[in-house]
Amino acid sequence: SGPGSNNFGSGFYTVDDYREILQYAQDRNIEVIPEFDMPGHGHAPIRAMEARYAAYIDSDPARATEFLLSDPEDESRYVSIQYFRSNAFNPCMNSSYDFVRKIVQEVKAMHADIQPLKIFHFGGDEQPHGTWVGSPACHAFLGTPNVTEQQAKDLKAHFVTEVGKVVYEEGLDLAGWEDGLMHNAEP
Repeated sequence: SGPGSNNFGSGFYTVDDYREILQYAQDRNIEVIPEFDMPGHGHAPIRAMEARYAAYIDSDPARATEFLLSDPEDESRYVSIQYFRSNAFNPCMNSSYDFVRKIVQEVKAMHADIQPLKIFHFGGDEQPHGTWVGSPACHAFLGTPNVTEQQAKDLKAHFVTEVGKVVYEEGLDLAGWEDGLMHNAEP
């Protein structure tokens, strides 16, 4: 929808709304495959988890960092195709995968008694250049003082692998866009 709020793309569905859509689809033999695009296109959940962090950091630091998707000390400079400057989940933080696991489990539960979820679509497309190069968490993960563009591509491949493990552990198949599943021009 872009960074502005003056468009028809902003908003949300409640759990009841989503379940109603599922039932409508199920009644018509239509399979719903939800997509939660990541690591890019993550501006909304990143900002939500930053707000969660701010709300809990003084009272419950473990809860504050439980689902954090961004490195608070990341100095990377990039802009997504939608003009966001904070748009990519950090693949070097375990909390990113805890967040993914929570999303998969919650969506799976919403589907359970209507149309059991079989496929989780993680998107994976349009990763902005320059992500994670200034992330201390990624520097520590890689054991290097810098993150090169090639290493950033490798980190995205790592993210895809880890998301694949989460999805597999939940008994689901993984789907994504072609450029989300490619690494160095290979699937």
